[in-house]
Amino acid sequence: MTRLRLVARPAAVRALGALLLASLAGCVPVTRLEEAQSVAEVEAESRRRAAIALAAERERAAKLEASLAEREAALQEQQRLLDEQRLATSITEKERDESAVLVEQLRGELSRAGDHLRAYSEQKAELERELADTEPPADGDAASMPDATPPPAGYGAPDAKGAEIDAAMGIPAAPLTPPATDPTPPSNAADLGAVARQIRQALAAGGLEKKISVKARQGALLLMVPTETLFEEDSAELRPALSVVLKAIASLAETDPRLAASLREARHDRELSPTLAEERWGRLARALQQHGLDGRVVLEPLPEPVEGAPTAYEIAIRPGA
Repeated sequence: MTRLRLVARPAAVRALGALLLASLAGCVPVTRLEEAQSVAEVEAESRRRAAIALAAERERAAKLEASLAEREAALQEQQRLLDEQRLATSITEKERDESAVLVEQLRGELSRAGDHLRAYSEQKAELERELADTEPPADGDAASMPDATPPPAGYGAPDAKGAEIDAAMGIPAAPLTPPATDPTPPSNAADLGAVARQIRQALAAGGLEKKISVKARQGALLLMVPTETLFEEDSAELRPALSVVLKAIASLAETDPRLAASLREARHDRELSPTLAEERWGRLARALQQHGLDGRVVLEPLPEPVEGAPTAYEIAIRPGA
């Protein structure tokens, strides 16, 4: 009798069970037994292949998970590098902005320093010119020294506008008569450079250093004073600036009693009212009298009538000889 090899498979068990039942019922042919054995072996082979395929799929899934983990790590590394790059870019932009602000500040400081240097250079050059004007000439050049600028023609004439106003105000005439024949240069008791510095200091103290120009010309200081600095607009009302100028002249007069000055109209505008010009001229005469300078500062009328009214006044200060 052929030996049967039992395989612990459900289908094989069912097949053998069927054979046993059939054998119990009667004799079973050998062919039926072989067929059952063949079915059991086929099923076992199928399960073995399925197990192999399952193991392969599990291995493949593990490899995919490892690949995904690597890609995720690479993405995290790229994100970290991107964040670092963004931070570096932000820091660079901030430093650039701070540098731009610093550069602008330095440019401003350099510009102000340049302005100060230019102002210092101009002041130095002007002082040098003033000192050159006040230096006495050599003995051989004494005869060629130019005289001080004489007053204009017609000065002190009774029909002149300034003379009429002086007479109306009761101001005595005190014409400025510079020496015209004595070739001896004036003494340096009242140095023109020192006078210029004192005038500039007084103007700076009153905030007028940029409104009133001070220049030296032919042994005298010329102060060019705009009309709007002395008077209110379209009015004969005086501004405080005139008191600053007159106090400076009075201080100079106390230092050097020989100092003399004159005041005259400078530039004119035909659009302005001549009546306003006469009112302002009278106010200037009264202001000189109030400051005790009516004998020191001479009001010089123009040699010829001029249409309109002045837009500036010129004050000439000459140290005493």
